[in-house]
Amino acid sequence: MTTGTNALDGNNGYQYGLVINSNSAGPVSIDHLDAWGGGQDGVEFRAASTAQISLTNSWIHDLENSAPNGFHSDGVGFMQGTAGPSNILIQGNTIASLGNSDGVAFQAATSGYSNLQIIGNYLSGYGYTADLCSPGSVPCTNSSFKSNVFGTDIEPVFGPNYGAWTQATNVWKCNTISVRSGTTWNPSNNVSTWGLASNGISWAPSAGQDNCYWLPTTGADPSSSTDYLGNATCP
Repeated sequence: MTTGTNALDGNNGYQYGLVINSNSAGPVSIDHLDAWGGGQDGVEFRAASTAQISLTNSWIHDLENSAPNGFHSDGVGFMQGTAGPSNILIQGNTIASLGNSDGVAFQAATSGYSNLQIIGNYLSGYGYTADLCSPGSVPCTNSSFKSNVFGTDIEPVFGPNYGAWTQATNVWKCNTISVRSGTTWNPSNNVSTWGLASNGISWAPSAGQDNCYWLPTTGADPSSSTDYLGNATCP
């Protein structure tokens, strides 16, 4: 991130765009939100709620420079490391930015997640573009990740991370890759940019992968001519 070029100064933005805390445990409906300039999170879920919480048709983008305050910059998710919420819908959003953490961040919940529905979003950039039920957390169950688009216009630091997502009660289908014009990835660039020892990306997108299916593969090439587990029905 470069202040004044592709990010606000880290002292001129804000920490969170929207926080759903224990006093707003649901039901909550958020629609057509435009959140940008945040240092920590665009939308953070903090309540261990079982009421329906929905984020739809919104734009989470252009985070501030995280360096001055040492922020871990995420797009949307739960990052508390305690019992997490269930019955969450993330649908029809664009979540795309430079960032050192996660675009869609549902991990480290001691309770796991039930009925997490991530549908029809455009996702690009961040540290992990999507970090779902990552190692160390109780897995997601009865959840869906479908009809999402993984855009290559912003190179992630690490790539996608799926952890324990691929459980028998979960659905992964109809997700695709959009290789945007002018895409050039050089994984070693991110190591020097963020001061990290390694980034885990072992592939770079090519034009031939445009509109391929996006599989839940961490680090390696996630593109495929056939959908996950042989799915043949979309949407």
